[in-house]
Amino acid sequence: MSKPEPPEITGDKITIHTVKGGPLTTHLIPPEIVPYLEHFKPYATDYMSHMFLRMLDKVGIRVGAGYGWHSIRRALATELLLSDASALNILRFMRWSDASVKGEFGMLTIYAKKDQARIDQEIFKIHPFLPYWI
Repeated sequence: MSKPEPPEITGDKITIHTVKGGPLTTHLIPPEIVPYLEHFKPYATDYMSHMFLRMLDKVGIRVGAGYGWHSIRRALATELLLSDASALNILRFMRWSDASVKGEFGMLTIYAKKDQARIDQEIFKIHPFLPYWI
């Protein structure tokens, strides 16, 4: 796996270069997280997986194969849906590609206008994990 370019952090925004070579994505950074990124340095691609498993081990959570930090994204998508966020806003917030969306959302992702910053702000209001950063 190739190493991604380091993200560009500017104020309350971060631009991500993906390993898969997809389009650049810019994310708003919640105010709760900005201080943690002041001294950010990029890591190797598997570093976060090892760190995540170490954290789980320290709090006594044992997991099997195939469980990693990406599980947090799955949990977040589930919690946002349970918090009544629209499925389309969850799709946009998680930065899932329009091409990967099939079925009932297929055409909606093509025709719906998106204001990514507004979607991010709306999701921040109900994001289940942000309070833990304070």
